[in-house]
Amino acid sequence: MKTLIPVLAVLAVLISLAACDVEDTYSVRERMKAFIDDANAESWNDLKAHTHPDSENYQQADADFWETRLSVSVPLDDLTVSGQTATVTGADDVTFTFYLTADSSDDNLIIRIERGPDTIFE
Repeated sequence: MKTLIPVLAVLAVLISLAACDVEDTYSVRERMKAFIDDANAESWNDLKAHTHPDSENYQQADADFWETRLSVSVPLDDLTVSGQTATVTGADDVTFTFYLTADSSDDNLIIRIERGPDTIFE
């Protein structure tokens, strides 16, 4: 009986840990760092995961879409965040402005990107 109590205690802890939800939300800064890391690694297929599904270009934002728009500008650097807006500088000295919005789970996703004066994703 004495050995059964510690075993039950360990089981109770394991069950409570398994029942906890893992939080998969990103702050604006975390989302942008993840996007920048993927862009700089030229992981074009991974960039769509950082964007909001309500964006007009969401469905067409495949690897070719991102490579066409970003390949001449990587690496991206100099991240600045202010509220739901972030800016980065490309290797070609162009400033990118990112607008993010939180979804129903408070996960921040990119809804629009401007490259200088031009919108390249919305």
